[in-house]
Amino acid sequence: GHNPHTDPALPARTRRRQARVMLALFGAAIAEDAGTVAQDPAGDPTCPCIDVRMILDSNQSEFLYAARGGKDPDLYRYPNDYGSSLCRAWDEALEPSCAHADGRPLQPRPEFCTKAWCYVDREVCKESVHDVEHSLFFPTASPLLFFSHGTCGSSVSPYYANRTLVTVEPGSTLEIVLPSMTHPRHFKRYPDGTVASGAGPLYRNDSVPWEGSMIEYAQALRNTTPYAAFKFTHTSLYSRARYGSSWTAAVNDVATGVSSVSTSDFWVTAERTALVQFTSSIGSDRMMLWAKRPKKKTGFWARASKVFEPLHWSVWLMCAMVAFVIACLLNLVFTVESPARRAIKEARSKKITWAEALVVVGNRILHSF
Repeated sequence: GHNPHTDPALPARTRRRQARVMLALFGAAIAEDAGTVAQDPAGDPTCPCIDVRMILDSNQSEFLYAARGGKDPDLYRYPNDYGSSLCRAWDEALEPSCAHADGRPLQPRPEFCTKAWCYVDREVCKESVHDVEHSLFFPTASPLLFFSHGTCGSSVSPYYANRTLVTVEPGSTLEIVLPSMTHPRHFKRYPDGTVASGAGPLYRNDSVPWEGSMIEYAQALRNTTPYAAFKFTHTSLYSRARYGSSWTAAVNDVATGVSSVSTSDFWVTAERTALVQFTSSIGSDRMMLWAKRPKKKTGFWARASKVFEPLHWSVWLMCAMVAFVIACLLNLVFTVESPARRAIKEARSKKITWAEALVVVGNRILHSF
């Protein structure tokens, strides 16, 4: 590709307008190692790739102009079928993160450059086991664009860099994800009016209205926002499969852009704060850990045994064995020493030779055993 800033066929006013309208924040998704895609499949049938050319081709030209940078961003030309209909490593030969202007790959370059992905329908893929993430490349596209690596066979690691706050258009709808049906905060009712809880089929049916204190709280806040309506919805199957907690699954849907916000009584954990930011607390719980006090033994043997408590029984056994061995050695020494001393004294009194004295000592020792 080439830089449209140097293209005389593209007026400066057009470049600035397209830079504002087609602003793209490069680096939308980084995935881990993925299997090789032998051809260009249309994705898993439960989360198929979709054609977004009509959404992106606003300038009716052969290319899409994607912008990256600050106040005066550089523009990069992308093919107008970028991300549409097929699973491909769409970013592999594109500027600025994966390749040079002539298509030569950058070295080194991010892992996402070689990962296959495509744009998908958010509502369809929420009911599949594949990841869904809001695209940051064309944030002004309407409707919003969502993509998936999992439907193309690529393994995914969350990538939430470059997430930014955007200006809300008056009259738009804000999607709010709820972690579960929990009375009285956010719940639904069966046709007979009884309260439903958990995350069963009723939870995933968005046509059934939500009730509860959190719903009323959110609706009260809506009057202070430019949104025309709030849409309350369920978590994606991918997030629920990835995390054991329904609440962390809701947080992940917000982090990936599947939903805009989540309202509930969340525990603020390190795992969740690594994914998203939380608002100010609306309440706190004081928790205390209760443990049963052990019953004290006051009997004679209990008191007597306290002497041995500083050391383990194995240490006491070792001490007893060492004392026994030392006692045996001392007894042997004294038993051998007494006959020898008596033999030497007798040899001196009788004035015998040392050789004869040694013989006498040996005999005394042998007879002492």
